[in-house]
Amino acid sequence: MDIEETIRAIIDQHRSIDFVESEFQRQLNDDEKLKEAYMDWCEELGLSPKTGYVDYIEEILESENSVWDSLSEFGEDDG
Repeated sequence: MDIEETIRAIIDQHRSIDFVESEFQRQLNDDEKLKEAYMDWCEELGLSPKTGYVDYIEEILESENSVWDSLSEFGEDDG
């Protein structure tokens, strides 16, 4: 089970960080295999299980916003 793919799928469906966090937490609570995979993922990356998914979600959304900001700035320069 790929944690990053799971989180990205939720992000693709819902752009709200609060919703993504709560939905992933709900899935962790409902699926023991997902929870085990998440714990392994956190250990591999040296992340805290308490905040690892939140950090990853924020990183993804900030990265995507940065891309859009760069494209917007590029478009303004063409003006």
